[in-house]
Amino acid sequence: MNSTGKTASNAEDSAKIMKEAEAHAKTPEDLKALKLAKQLLKMTEKESREIIGK
Repeated sequence: MNSTGKTASNAEDSAKIMKEAEAHAKTPEDLKALKLAKQLLKMTEKESREIIGK
């Protein structure tokens, strides 16, 4: 599989996971974590690693 196909699959998986997370988010902490997760998904891998400290 080429990298484009893999990226599309990862994006689809991420979208499914985010929809499920939104359905289960109840507390303010859940919503804050969900917001951060959405921001991290939009960033490049390098940017996200800098934020999470790895």
